[in-house]
Amino acid sequence: MPETRRLTDDERYDLAMVAAASERSNRPRNLIFIPFVLFVIASIVLVYAIFTLESGRVNLAGQESRVNNLVKMVVELKELEQSDAADDSSGGLGPINDFLSRAETYAAEAGLDKPAVPTTRRDRAEGLVRVRQVYSNVVDQSLPNLLDWVRLTQERIPGLFVHSLALKPAGDRGWSLDVTFARWEREGQS
Repeated sequence: MPETRRLTDDERYDLAMVAAASERSNRPRNLIFIPFVLFVIASIVLVYAIFTLESGRVNLAGQESRVNNLVKMVVELKELEQSDAADDSSGGLGPINDFLSRAETYAAEAGLDKPAVPTTRRDRAEGLVRVRQVYSNVVDQSLPNLLDWVRLTQERIPGLFVHSLALKPAGDRGWSLDVTFARWEREGQS
C-alpha cells in the first residue's frame, strides 16, 4: 500500500489557491460581458431612433400644414380669378375703396358700436396684393354680435376672408375680438 501522508495546513492552503485560480479561469466571463455591451449599444441606438422618428413626424406635420395652406391659397386665388373672368369689371380682384364704411355698416347691423379704424397691411406676390385689415380689441358684451359682424363682413365683401381671429374674455366688458380680414387684389389697382 502506498504511503499517504497527511498535508500540512500550508500545503492545503496552496492547493485551495490553485483550485480557486483554476475555477476562475474556467468561468465564462466574456459570455456575460459581451451580451451586456451589445444590450447597452442596442438600447442607445433604439433611443436615438425613437427621437429621430419623433423629430421626423413633427417636421412632416409642419410640412403638411404648409402644403395644405398653400393649396387653400391657390384654390382661393383660382376662385377669385374665375369670378373676375366671369365679371367683365374688375370684380373679385379689384380694389374695394369703401371697406371701412362697409365694415362699420355691418357692425351696426350686428348690434356693435363703431369699431376702431383698422390697421392696413399689404403683401405683394406675383402681380397680386394681399390687403389685410387688422382690427384689434373690438369689445362687446355679446359674443354672438361679434361673430355676426365677422360673418356679415366676410359674406358681403367679395373675395374677403378671415385671415386670423382671436377671442378673449374682457372681464365685465364682455369679450374682446382681434380679427384680421384679408383679400387679394390686382397690383396696380389698389
